[in-house]
Amino acid sequence: MSDSGDDNSVTVSIVQYLSPANSGSCGYCKRGKKKPDGTPAVVNVPPLENEEPSYSLGVIAHFLTCEDFNRMLDIGWNRSGKYLYKPIMDRTCCPQYTIRLDVHRFRMSRTHKRVLKNMHNFLKYGKRPERTIADPTQHPSAPTTAPKPDSASSRGEPRPVPVRPERGIKKKEFRRQRAVDRLRAKGENVFEYQRQRRIKEESRRRTIQSFIEPYVEGEWAHKLEIRMIQKGSPEFERSFEESYALFVKYQSSIHEDANTSRKGYEGFLMSSPLITKPADRSIQPVLGSYHQQYILDGRIIAVGVIDLLPRCLSSKYFYYDPDFSFLTMGTYSALREIAFTQGLAVNRPDLHYYYMGYYLQECPKMRYKGRFHPSDLLCDQTFKWMPLEQAVAKIVANNSKFTVFYPNDPRPPGPSLAAIRVMLKDKIRRYPSLRHELTGQKLLEFDENMSELIYYMHTTIESVVIFFPHMTTDVPDDGMQDLYGDSDNS
Repeated sequence: MSDSGDDNSVTVSIVQYLSPANSGSCGYCKRGKKKPDGTPAVVNVPPLENEEPSYSLGVIAHFLTCEDFNRMLDIGWNRSGKYLYKPIMDRTCCPQYTIRLDVHRFRMSRTHKRVLKNMHNFLKYGKRPERTIADPTQHPSAPTTAPKPDSASSRGEPRPVPVRPERGIKKKEFRRQRAVDRLRAKGENVFEYQRQRRIKEESRRRTIQSFIEPYVEGEWAHKLEIRMIQKGSPEFERSFEESYALFVKYQSSIHEDANTSRKGYEGFLMSSPLITKPADRSIQPVLGSYHQQYILDGRIIAVGVIDLLPRCLSSKYFYYDPDFSFLTMGTYSALREIAFTQGLAVNRPDLHYYYMGYYLQECPKMRYKGRFHPSDLLCDQTFKWMPLEQAVAKIVANNSKFTVFYPNDPRPPGPSLAAIRVMLKDKIRRYPSLRHELTGQKLLEFDENMSELIYYMHTTIESVVIFFPHMTTDVPDDGMQDLYGDSDNS
């Protein structure tokens, strides 16, 4: 099933069905968690109507092409190791909306610039910031309302100018008003003047790269390197113990999590089902899963786990040494990943989105993602993207319950049932053909499972093979074709 005649590797996505999971607790609102004595940890949070905390559908991906995973991200899925999951939005207590940023349109805030400047001063001069910037990934902020919509000037419209200076008007605005008055007196085009001014301001706008200077031996106080490695490489194996020890320190210090077994770490942050097709190997770096190690003076102080996909960089997880919290490492790493995505787009023009996972309006540790502008949220029903400010306004107006951003738009047409492939043990069948060979309880369970997958995987299910390892049909196996042969109706 290879896509290349001279490559015998498997390059088809194979995912194994798992039943919907209800953990009985939520890692975001903590609803359902219990203390050691068995009493609820959150006693003042009433259950929502028909609430089932942390309710999702999951599959295990044995093989997953980067293209198929990108398509799954675009309909609300995500991954943890080889486990792929899709929150069932109308049943889970904390709706999780996929958030993405077009890196070509990214604009830094003052806080972003301050974070970059603090790191620069620390590396070059050994100077710690006088005022530490709280990392929003670890320091919850106060609840917020919907962000304000973009200003008229950002939409390309002329800025309204007051007729006369009034008390409270800033000097800069007053000067702008006088300049506009002079232009009008001369009969010149005010709109064109403002457009040209925006172009000049844009050319002077600082980028992330402008804050990153090359290290000079003997002149700089510290040297920071970012090394990107893959599981199985010599660099990965040599640095494993140091990286794992850092993870344990981070989890215990930042999240007070004692469940940091080696097996859990490997399954959570090392395992990946992503496979690279031959066509994707022509451009470096190749698509797939990576660890980005932040190495300060030869010591790993942070690790970012990322996926490079055809149209995006997907940020999976980030952990760092708490001793360097003064550098606001969570925000700094996001900025470096955005800059890295901008660089990837030079050779891969389609790869210009930065995915930050899920946005949760009621969770401060997740809501910080909305501070990277301009971001979009995914509508779970129509798979259309909506600017974050507009989407959050709808969520807030709906009391943070699950919100469909485009309620009047239809859901896109589903997959062709005839195109769906199902694998039993090591044999592949077409979905309609297989149904005819099932009866009774087997058919009922099969239809229920497939209905869930067809709805939540949508048209992506056409390009993958659904694996049922323990299922059998009511006819002999002789009627089924081998995995590497031609499937029936192929």
